[in-house]
Amino acid sequence: MIRTTRLLWFAAGLTVSQRLIVLHPTHANDTALLAHERCHQAQMARVGTLTFWWRYLTDKAFRQASEVEAYQVQIAHGAKRSSCACYLAENYWLHIDYSTAYALLKD
Repeated sequence: MIRTTRLLWFAAGLTVSQRLIVLHPTHANDTALLAHERCHQAQMARVGTLTFWWRYLTDKAFRQASEVEAYQVQIAHGAKRSSCACYLAENYWLHIDYSTAYALLKD
């Protein structure tokens, strides 16, 4: 299920669970972003939703690997690698710079 809400002020999209993705209305038709969020759903299906969220919030390496995988999917669906690298470097509390993020998103 995909829902939109302007209450999602801190992100373009958020995968809440294996069955729920929330998008900001300005990104409702962004197929690359939706592919990114669906990748997170697949990650949750692999490890379980609660395990995913626990590890995502407590394990920086897991969070980085999860986001790198999702951004690679997003890039494969038409997003610019440079934009994705910027988001990866500036968000997610990973403490990485743009060049590191860009290198991580290499094919």
